[in-house]
Amino acid sequence: MPKPAAHPMFKETGGAEYGINKKGMEVILKVMCPEKAGINAVRLADLLIVGAPGELVCELGLEVKNKLSSLGINFPVIGGITNEWISYILSAEQYENGGYEASVSFYGPDLGKTIVNGMIKAAIPLIK
Repeated sequence: MPKPAAHPMFKETGGAEYGINKKGMEVILKVMCPEKAGINAVRLADLLIVGAPGELVCELGLEVKNKLSSLGINFPVIGGITNEWISYILSAEQYENGGYEASVSFYGPDLGKTIVNGMIKAAIPLIK
């Protein structure tokens, strides 16, 4: 997992909505942001479900599904908010664009890539 950090726009978006100041954000990052997050997958015949430990945006979910399809899985499915909720999981571009979802994505612009790679890695042993 990338190191937890507040998005530069947090104060103007999520922070304003929830009334959270810089000190409050430091507490949230310390208490709510694990250093590791579990990613699991399960296969039932042609169905393979792989979990994301947060709210994965469509673009990244499609990336995982397309990769699994290219490896021969007929019915790849994304399970959201499995094991725990680490935050919104965005692409680097979505994170950099800012907005509400980016402000409550607590691991920076590389989180999406990290989670997608972890999801594919968790699924691979079930394909072979």
